[in-house]
Order: sequence, then C-alpha cells, then structure tokens
Amino acid sequence: AEVTGVQTCALPILTASSILERQLQLVKGLDSEKELTLHHAAGKLYGSQGHYVAAVEHYSEAHKIAADFGSKNLAHALHARGEAWLGLGHFDAARSDFEEANAIAGGMGDASTLRYLGTVHREMGHINAALELYQRALAVVSASGGVPQPLLLADIGEAHARRANSKRLRWHCLRQCACKRMFQPQVFK
Repeated sequence: AEVTGVQTCALPILTASSILERQLQLVKGLDSEKELTLHHAAGKLYGSQGHYVAAVEHYSEAHKIAADFGSKNLAHALHARGEAWLGLGHFDAARSDFEEANAIAGGMGDASTLRYLGTVHREMGHINAALELYQRALAVVSASGGVPQPLLLADIGEAHARRANSKRLRWHCLRQCACKRMFQPQVFK
C-alpha cells in the first residue's frame, strides 16, 4: 500500500500467543525441554485469557513430553491441565488429572492439588468429599510448617455455605410439599 508517496508493508501483529506458537514450531521435535516449557507457558497464557480449550491442548502436549523429565514435571502438567478442565466445567476430566497428579506426589499429597480436587468435588455437589479434601490440604500445609492459604480457607467456607444452603433448601422443599398436601382439594367419589 502506498501512503503519501511512501510504500509500506503490512507487518503481522505480534501477540504473546503468536510468539509462543511460533517458538513452538521452531523447537518441535528438536528440543523437548524447551518444547515442554513453551507448552506450559502457552497453556498458562491461554488459561489466563479464558481460552481453556487451547490451554487443555497445550497442557496435553506438555503431558506427553513431561514423562521424559520425571514425575514432578508429569504431576505439574496434570495439575495444570486439571485447572483448565475445571475452567471448562469438565469436572470428571479435571478430577482424573488432579487425582493422578496427587498420586504422583505420594505421601500425604500436594496441598494445591488437594485443594483443586476439593473444588472439583464441591462444584459437583459432593460437599462432604470436598471438605475432606480441603482438610487433607490443610494437614499437608501444617505438616510442612506452612500457613494455610487464604484461598483454601475461603474454599472451606464456601463448601460449608453450600452445605448449609442445601440443608435449608431441602427443608423449604419438604415444607412446601407438606403445605401442598395439607391444602390440596380432596376429590370424593
């Protein structure tokens, strides 16, 4: 295109995601360690932008590569993909990834993974299971001499609130059913 006698060329717009995708093309199959790092970075970027499908794709690629770099990298890829699945509302897939990541952690487990696994259960309506997992996360933090994260404590509060609301809702439903039965017109034959 020509603007006031000067010829210009259209340059592609560079974004963080396009730069990461280009770097991935350059290292694919040549440097697995860089490829793993780039897939994690791309997954994190896409997840932070709410593009969870793309995040899952990158974390799945990271998962394939991570096995060659030890269990810690494998657990990290599974945990990250679990977060993306959770963002999509695919609770069974998220639960599977978090459970596998936690099993790899061994011992008492990983506090962050237990917290996310609790959140998956809470979102599925399994409040008691969620509370148990949150308590296990607290135990892991305590055993390591750490201080409970505010988000973990907030998640525990949210689970208790949902359980209380669930009990109140059941009570209101039962009451409503009882009222309907009491005031239901009777049909005589």
